[in-house]
Amino acid sequence: MKPNHLFKKLLTVPIAAGISISLLGCGSAPIKSTTFRGDNHHRGIFETKGVPKLNQLKWKFKTD
Repeated sequence: MKPNHLFKKLLTVPIAAGISISLLGCGSAPIKSTTFRGDNHHRGIFETKGVPKLNQLKWKFKTD
């Protein structure tokens, strides 16, 4: 067996393992927040509590 052919055979196993491991996560349900504006319809509606009520000014800065 030629050394080049042996090298290609030895490389096949780690490549196949890497592809198999990367495909394991493909079956899980997608997280809605990873889509632009929260869902496929881009409505911008999120199922969370939202921003808490702010009672006072938190910070400010001067500009020209």
